[in-house]
This record gives sequence, C-alpha cells and structure tokens, in this order.
Amino acid sequence: MPTSAVIDFSDLPVELLVQVFGRLALPDWLHCAQVCRRWQSVAWGWQRSLDASRYARCFRDARLETLAGSVPGATTLDLGGCFALTQASLKWLGQFSGLTKLCIPAMVDHSLEFVVQPLAKLTWLDVAGPVSPEVVITSEMTSMLSRLAPNLERLRLARCRLDALDVLAAWGSLPHLELDRVQWSSKNRVPRLTSLVSYKVTDSESRDAVWPLVEHCSRLRHLSW
Repeated sequence: MPTSAVIDFSDLPVELLVQVFGRLALPDWLHCAQVCRRWQSVAWGWQRSLDASRYARCFRDARLETLAGSVPGATTLDLGGCFALTQASLKWLGQFSGLTKLCIPAMVDHSLEFVVQPLAKLTWLDVAGPVSPEVVITSEMTSMLSRLAPNLERLRLARCRLDALDVLAAWGSLPHLELDRVQWSSKNRVPRLTSLVSYKVTDSESRDAVWPLVEHCSRLRHLSW
C-alpha cells in the first residue's frame, strides 16, 4: 500500500496559520513566534491587536520590549492592569508608531516622562489606576499625556484622583471624555473643554463635576451617567 504523505504543521498555508495563531492566548502566541522564522513572520506580520490585560499579573517589562520590537504595526494595545510593568518600560510605547487605541495603567510619579516619542496616530487613550493605592494625576502628567497623544479624540480616566479639576485643560480640544470612579482634590479653576461633544460619567463620585465641566460646551451632544 502506498504510504500517505506526511504534512507538517508548518506546511499549512499562511491563511490557516493566521487563523490558528489568532486563537492563541498572548503567552502561547509569543512562544509560537519563537519556533522558526516562518512562524515568526506569520505571527508578527498579521497581529494588529495586542491584549495583555488578561495576563496582567505576569506581564512584565521583557514582554513589552519583545512586542515593541516585533509588532510595530499593532494598532491596539491593552496594558490595563499590568501594574507589574516598571515606569522605565513605558519607553517602549514609542515603538508602536501605528497605535490608534491604547490602554495603560496609571502609575505613581511621572512615569510618562519615559515615553519620548509621540504616538501621532493615537486617537483613543484609556488610563486606569489600581484599586489601591490611589494614584493622583497631576497637571504635569496630563501635559505629558497630551504630548504623547497630540491627536487624541477620546479619553477615559478610571480609578484615580485628579490633583485639581483644571488638569483636564491639557485637552481643551478633546471631543470625547469618560470618567469612571474619578475624584478631585480641588475643583478650582474649572477648565473649558469647548470642543467636547460627548461626556460620560459612570459613577456617582464623578457626577459632581458634570455641570461645571459642560457649562461652556456649546457643541455637547451626548451626556450620560
């Protein structure tokens, strides 16, 4: 009887490999990308959305560095809850020049000073702090954020305290703002977000600042809480 041909997994068409790799968890996907050059080419070349939030506890600097050097074409990066990352590791964010959506953990001190290369294509930014300890966002941090994302259209702040309400002034032309469990140390000098068209508040702690913020928003079309 003729022997049947043996088909190696690596002989599969690129389209099928992409489908297989697309169903892998991020740690397994990283391991597969190290098997051979073909797998690496397929894994890196077709991956556009990177979600590390499900593996936040074990996601550390080395993995972010690996992603930054291997997937420069990624358009979405979710680092939500990855508080094991050190502040210095955020310098690798500048390598993702094609990012349009980014979720990063809010860290203590001026961690964003390590991001030296602006993300010109970034339009959606999500900054969330830990449940404890509380992270205070200062005007210096928001200034750094605005330089990181000069063309930002949508901003979400969660589980943090603003040093003062006017720290939002860095986004005077921001169209969309969402606040989730955000508190203010001071409500003096309320910023005028005149370009705001949608404002969403998801908890009672953030509602007190709704009217001061939207008072001068002539373009506001959507307000929800």
